[in-house]
Amino acid sequence: MRPFVIANPISERTSKARVRESILGNIDTLRYKVAIDMTQSPGHATELAAKAY
Repeated sequence: MRPFVIANPISERTSKARVRESILGNIDTLRYKVAIDMTQSPGHATELAAKAY
């Protein structure tokens, strides 16, 4: 199974790159290949989760 992260960069008030770096800095990337998607609008996280399922 491949970990899939849905992140809302606006909620952190920081850049998407910094959000991505923060996520990858807290996951064992040698053990897991992680997919990260950033939300782009209200309701987008729900769409991303439905596609991942």
